[in-house]
Amino acid sequence: MADAGAVSDREGRILEIIETTRAKRPKFKDAQVTMSHGAGGKATQTLIEGLFAPAFGSAALAELGDAGAVEVDGTKLAMTTDSFVVKPIRFPGGSIGDLAVNGTVNDLAAATAFFLELGLELQGEASVEGDWVDRVVGLDGIRAKIAMLQTPDGHGRVELSQFHAPSSPAGDRQAPPNTPGLRHLSFEVDDVDAVLAGLQGHGAQLVGEVERYRDIYRLCYVRGPEGIIVELAQRIG
Repeated sequence: MADAGAVSDREGRILEIIETTRAKRPKFKDAQVTMSHGAGGKATQTLIEGLFAPAFGSAALAELGDAGAVEVDGTKLAMTTDSFVVKPIRFPGGSIGDLAVNGTVNDLAAATAFFLELGLELQGEASVEGDWVDRVVGLDGIRAKIAMLQTPDGHGRVELSQFHAPSSPAGDRQAPPNTPGLRHLSFEVDDVDAVLAGLQGHGAQLVGEVERYRDIYRLCYVRGPEGIIVELAQRIG
């Protein structure tokens, strides 16, 4: 019973980190507004909450609603200028925006916290079970929980899955980068050192060293939850 309690406490701490991350008001640090700020992801949230809201602060704006409420002849109306851009590029059978890279983990809360630290946004969590998923995956009696995360620009997604049943086979968490298969995920970041320090707080370890590729990138490989390798790339030229 003591071990079960310790696990529960640990999960509670991780969930608290997740909620704290969600509650932080973003700070706008970019030198200028770029196309990424209109993508509807974390960059857009930072622009609105970190720049517009403080500059034009009011009770109405503080609600951060999707529409402006007005009253005309006693009738309340909500007006919005929201729009949608049909992108990214489509191909037969789907589009890049419909795809997600999937990783299977044994500790969903810890893995989610790792990718939140990396800058992704949690879109939602769900439990999955039933005959339909058994037939899709090719296993019997599946009970799983998934978390879907999205990159700040809104064009990339990572899906994390934890199987409660059937039990997962042991994997090689120290498999080298040249092992056949889908080996690592790549993310472009603003500051490799800062991101690396944050990820190391979640147990991540450098696979090799931080290196410079010409005058273009600073690069490194980081091993995260369940041995998932993440490549960090900071553009310098």
